[in-house]
Amino acid sequence: MEHLPSFASLSAGLFFGLAWLLWVDGVTFSATEYGRGVDGTFYIPGILSTLGLLMLNVVRWEAVTEDYSLMEDANGAVAKCWVFTAFCLSFGGLIGGVWILVKEVNQPDWEAGSVSVAVRVLLQNLFIFAASLIFRIARIKADA
Repeated sequence: MEHLPSFASLSAGLFFGLAWLLWVDGVTFSATEYGRGVDGTFYIPGILSTLGLLMLNVVRWEAVTEDYSLMEDANGAVAKCWVFTAFCLSFGGLIGGVWILVKEVNQPDWEAGSVSVAVRVLLQNLFIFAASLIFRIARIKADA
């Protein structure tokens, strides 16, 4: 049980690395196989999810879980707003990935390659979101 936080942190890192590897592979695949560049909007969900991961794991969880209301303790209020913003960025990345995939399935920009890249955008964001939650839970278990 004592190795669980280390194993979970390793798993989160692997998920994060796999997410960006999928993305880079999709971009290079579209460039080499179809001779097309990926639209800049395809980059935004992954960047949002990565910012959400960083923001979620920077804050101490004790500051968020204390039983203070938002008006009693400024540190608790800031931490709760910080975590809320981190989840908004993460969910924004997931929603953006779904939006891009639905758009490309219905009206592909170019051949089947754009749908392939859109699937990778969604998978990238799912893996980053999973990595942020796994790492957050691992840090909570390590502190307990």
